[in-house]
Amino acid sequence: MNVNYSEKNKTPKQIGGNTLRAAAGLPLYGIGVYLTIQANIGVAPWDCLFLGIRNHTVLSYGFITICLKVVIILIDYFIGERIGIGTIVDALVVGLTVDACNFLDFLPPRSSLVSGILLMFFGLVVNGIGALCMTPIMQLVFQRMHFVPEDVIHQDFLGSFRVLTGRNR
Repeated sequence: MNVNYSEKNKTPKQIGGNTLRAAAGLPLYGIGVYLTIQANIGVAPWDCLFLGIRNHTVLSYGFITICLKVVIILIDYFIGERIGIGTIVDALVVGLTVDACNFLDFLPPRSSLVSGILLMFFGLVVNGIGALCMTPIMQLVFQRMHFVPEDVIHQDFLGSFRVLTGRNR
């Protein structure tokens, strides 16, 4: 399929639509992170860092996640990496979702190994669904939205900012 990328992300509507499509699975991803934490049998390396800081401060997991991801985004920017809107949305949505789950406190940490393993597995499945957005429901949504994964393009934040502020000339 020949895609003319020069015609993509040239209007605020295109940027908004593409950003919403890219971010569709982030709340599910955040719920998956929460579930793996509640499994209480071990966490991913970044979650270990975030939880370690949380356990030694009064800050929430989500706030720490957002702050450290912003620091990483700034480092990436200053070393010349292209930062997309999706990266910034990810930094906000995943942390806020985990904090919302913690606030709702709908699932206590597991106390047995068997229930922990089962919850970890379920959390990873939810996490994977959120990351890939490959459920039949999401496929139906993608079809209704006429979303084609091959059409997803990466545009850095400054390029999107220029379009949104009318400085795209």
